[in-house]
Amino acid sequence: MAKTSKKTSKKTSKKTSLAAEPAEIPKDISEGVTAAGANAIDAAVKRKFRNEITYHHDLFKLKVATMTKSHGWNKNNPMLQTWEHTHGFHSINSQGVPQVASLPVGGHFHMIDLEIQKNGPVKILKVGPAMRWVKQEVGTKNGQIKFKKVAVPMHIKHTMVVNEATGQNEPRIDDHTHEIEYLGSDIISPPNKSAVAQQYISNRMSAPPAPPNVTG
Repeated sequence: MAKTSKKTSKKTSKKTSLAAEPAEIPKDISEGVTAAGANAIDAAVKRKFRNEITYHHDLFKLKVATMTKSHGWNKNNPMLQTWEHTHGFHSINSQGVPQVASLPVGGHFHMIDLEIQKNGPVKILKVGPAMRWVKQEVGTKNGQIKFKKVAVPMHIKHTMVVNEATGQNEPRIDDHTHEIEYLGSDIISPPNKSAVAQQYISNRMSAPPAPPNVTG
């Protein structure tokens, strides 16, 4: 009996010892320093609401010029024809991002060299020759081939010319360009993403219920 009593008292003593060591709470948390600091920042910095952002948009027209295209199916007998055409050029897109290329027509576009002016529309310095976009391999990543979009001269299908410098046959290039005229300017505002999202939600809420077994 004496041994049992001794063993029980030892366990009780050990439990009492553990309970007597409370966890230490860091001073900064216990006193709420973090919360006080955040409130102080909120009070010191006032949110400044800005008005709607607007951009100046300039519209230009690349005047009528002729392009050469081959409409034949036989590469040994190209059917070359000339076509009159124009292009439009916007100084910025609908998101306010500056543009450097005309709108594409007939499979090609023109790079526009311009200068931003403090007052008035952008100043057009040069309209480049006809170009087209191609994908160019730039390497691999994680076992997959990576490409980038690059602008290259516009060649005429099924036509070759001799390069005088190298003596090699090369695709014939259509290097036509255009004169350009200024049409006018607008002040635009890019779409408000929040407003667009709210309109989408509103349209979905007001849409009639879908027929059975149809989702979307």
